[in-house]
Amino acid sequence: MSDSETDGCSLRSNNLPPDIIADVLSRLPVNSLYRFKCVSPSWNSLISSPYFAQTHFNRTHTNNPNKHILLHNIVLQSITQDLYTVDLTADVPFATKLDLPSLQPPEAKVLGSCNGLLLFCRTGRSNFFLLNPSTRECKKLPSLPFVLNPGHGFYSCLYGVGYDSSTDDYKVVMLSYYDESDPESESESYALSDTTTVAVYSLKTNAWRRIQDTQYIHWGMTFGAYFNACLHWVCRREGSYLIVAFDLADEVFREVSLPASWAEADDEIRKFELEVVGGCLCLVYTIYMPMPSRNRQIEVWTMEESGVGEPWTKIMTDIDGIRPLDLLGLLAENEFVLTAKVQILPGVTDDKLVVYNHQTGTLTDIVVRGIPTKFSFWGTYVESLLPCLS
Repeated sequence: MSDSETDGCSLRSNNLPPDIIADVLSRLPVNSLYRFKCVSPSWNSLISSPYFAQTHFNRTHTNNPNKHILLHNIVLQSITQDLYTVDLTADVPFATKLDLPSLQPPEAKVLGSCNGLLLFCRTGRSNFFLLNPSTRECKKLPSLPFVLNPGHGFYSCLYGVGYDSSTDDYKVVMLSYYDESDPESESESYALSDTTTVAVYSLKTNAWRRIQDTQYIHWGMTFGAYFNACLHWVCRREGSYLIVAFDLADEVFREVSLPASWAEADDEIRKFELEVVGGCLCLVYTIYMPMPSRNRQIEVWTMEESGVGEPWTKIMTDIDGIRPLDLLGLLAENEFVLTAKVQILPGVTDDKLVVYNHQTGTLTDIVVRGIPTKFSFWGTYVESLLPCLS
């Protein structure tokens, strides 16, 4: 039987119009849809179309808030540079090796995540990729056609990837600056002439643009958290900490205040990390006290949306018995997934995936079959068919 005959037979046997079939298929998981591509040429064409990919994403994530905000899939990297995906919501979580022959070994670092797409850098600052772990589709971004900053000194960059709904486009943002101060110095002062160069990549045009420079100097993190149509970083300006949000539609920066209870202290070393957890912007804040105490305090704050008044809520402080490494996301209400060093014997720790319930204070190991003995957290993603090659 020819493909056309198979196609017509499959559709007639269902006695359903194409729009009903499309509606039903848009509710299914990605793995099932990939198998159903073999049903007929028309199904393959439908499931492979960008319009269906966006419809499927809206159906399974945007229009399903609980599924959209909860953590489902993570990527881990073994000490041999192999990548593994894990569905944490499975009855028996299993680590599946991510087979990317063209990128072996990855030797890469994730720089951001948005709508199922991961931005990562393999080697060097100009070698960037977009990856959809669900479809195994990977795209190498073009090199920057311009010099970001012609200055001299310590070169530093930060990155982010997000979705611009006004143009239906995915954008990668790269910020860079040269710090004219001595990188070996403990001073945190910056010359007034220092500026951060801003470059924006568009997936639609497959090209980079340089836009207006900014005076913000980033602090302690390399990737931006995509939240409320903006990319967020912790920065410094004129000696003060703050969060800046880059609006992907207007391509302008806006300031977001840190928790009002925080006070500057010259005898503290601070580390900031921004994540999107449970549909909220989440700030992981670590204070390292100076020698000889070497004490450390960790706080986790969340913000549902910025506005008038104090938008921040503290939800977590130091957890007895573990040293959190990464805050991955929210598995269920009040249950945070962490990678952590857990003390198993006096003076002996082990790296684990754990769930911490901040209401009850309980800590539970996540048992994942096939997980590498030694691993590091690489990134999180949501399942989607969204293409990164268009």
